Amino acid sequence: MSEGTSTQPTISGKSTNVQSAEPLPQGWALKQSKKNTRFNDNQKAYLDERFKIGQTTGIKADPLQVSRDFRHARTENGERRFTINEYLSPQQIRSYFSRTAKKNK
Repeated sequence: MSEGTSTQPTISGKSTNVQSAEPLPQGWALKQSKKNTRFNDNQKAYLDERFKIGQTTGIKADPLQVSRDFRHARTENGERRFTINEYLSPQQIRSYFSRTAKKNK
């Protein structure tokens, strides 16, 4: 075997400065608060229809399924009943059904 010198890799002293074009404003990582909006009459009418169907049949409407149905609901003309901004989350629907059931008692 022959002995040799081992070489250690070295890192050059060059540094790369990466600076963003604009500094981030203070508080940029904080959650944004959402503005509360009330349901419009069209949304309330649709949710009331679905709630009443559940009352008469005895099979409660699943908020997740109702949320999906919001995206596919059509008027009698075949046009979309709701715009993208009017879609509701399952939690919003669950809360509405809860308030409606409490009101009926």
